[in-house]
Amino acid sequence: MESATTPFDFTYCPSRHGTGSFKWGSWDHRFTNPGSDEPNCNNSNNNNNNNKDAGIEAEKVIPMWVADMDVCSPACVADALAQRAAHPVYGYTAPSQAMRKNLISWLNRKHHWQDGATSHPVQNDWLMFFPGVVAGVNIVLRALSMQAQKEREKAAEPCIDKLLGDVVVSVPAYPPFLFSPELHNQQLLAVPLARDGKTGEFSTDWKLVDAALAKLPPASAQRPRTFILCNPHNPSGRVFTRDELREVADYCERNNFYVISDEIWADLVMPPAAGRQAPQHIPFACVCSPALLQRTVTLMAPSKTFNVPGLGCSIAIVPDPQLRQLLMQGEKGIVPHPNLMGYVAAETAWGNPQSEQWLDGLLQLLADNRTLLRDTIHRWERVAGLSDGEPVFCEPEATYLAWFNAAVLLRRLGRDDLVDSKKGLAEELADRVGVGLSDGAEFADAGWLRINFGCPSATLAEALKRLDKVFGSRAK
Repeated sequence: MESATTPFDFTYCPSRHGTGSFKWGSWDHRFTNPGSDEPNCNNSNNNNNNNKDAGIEAEKVIPMWVADMDVCSPACVADALAQRAAHPVYGYTAPSQAMRKNLISWLNRKHHWQDGATSHPVQNDWLMFFPGVVAGVNIVLRALSMQAQKEREKAAEPCIDKLLGDVVVSVPAYPPFLFSPELHNQQLLAVPLARDGKTGEFSTDWKLVDAALAKLPPASAQRPRTFILCNPHNPSGRVFTRDELREVADYCERNNFYVISDEIWADLVMPPAAGRQAPQHIPFACVCSPALLQRTVTLMAPSKTFNVPGLGCSIAIVPDPQLRQLLMQGEKGIVPHPNLMGYVAAETAWGNPQSEQWLDGLLQLLADNRTLLRDTIHRWERVAGLSDGEPVFCEPEATYLAWFNAAVLLRRLGRDDLVDSKKGLAEELADRVGVGLSDGAEFADAGWLRINFGCPSATLAEALKRLDKVFGSRAK
């Protein structure tokens, strides 16, 4: 709720029940299981108006899985949508020049695309518009497969290789990155990220990438290679440094990769945690050589930043005109254009100063929630006797997602039954304590859990109170 006295009130979210919310509606039929692990939060004691407004009921699951936020979008965006909805014709719509201008200005101000000797200012004709980042990933892979098939048909000798490409993805990874390659007859190479034993931070292990590539034939027009980069990283929340991105760029150029850089979380870099340097999002394209830039597609959207994912509008920044033509062929006949409300929201969000002020307030909320989450998980580590070992929590620098090794905690707490459950760890927790989290198995890292803390602090506190029934004490 926003008012003249509290322009950006992140303590309130209206109930999302009955709105068709995928995040909330998927749990409406689920109830917490009475028993020793039942949350101690009955209706008579739950008088928190913020929780009531958010739709939290003591006997129902709090969903903290799907990556949208339980906060109101900027009022300026809501006003622009209402104004456009008042016009009773909703025809096919093209992206306006104002939206393009606002986007380029946003990229320059927020992410410094125009700065530095090696960066590449975004040009208007580089921009393509898709209904979502996942659609963008699949358009790129489909286009490359189509091109590889044409190259094979032109070849003098028939190709007996059935695969049309190879895709390297660092895991844990956003699930669509893991299943998309197969949809386009390409091979997935899921390479585990290395993890720092002191900080818990994830980074690329190039020796493992080398080992994966060593099993493949050389990259060619008939079997191209693609590296999918996610920065900031989902699910860990890491913001990769300039040096790390240069390593990615150098490696991809040496090995003739195309690069899909998912930068949908770029705007959600939080203020630094205590004792840590301030992270900065650096566009991958700004560290590329001119040659690699021609094989790079950057995907972004206003959806995560301004909480408008249901409006379906994302952008692809594609510097190479031949690659743009290839992507146009890849989307032909199967991918619709973004809808007009998505364009309206994007134009306003990137161009109205109020949305930028709203974002500043949101980032502070997320930083405060991160602190609450970190302190709680560190307390669970102490209860489990893990305070001097490798941290189970990967403290995020960006996004509103946190990633922690629940299996290690639970086994030390004597709760092996949860870890070994055939239903899955996230399902067990939803049943026992009424919190719906994302299961690490879906990210190719079983035993870990992802928690969405993009919500009022009272909602997060209630969820952690419920989880404390399992993680906050040893099994009896």
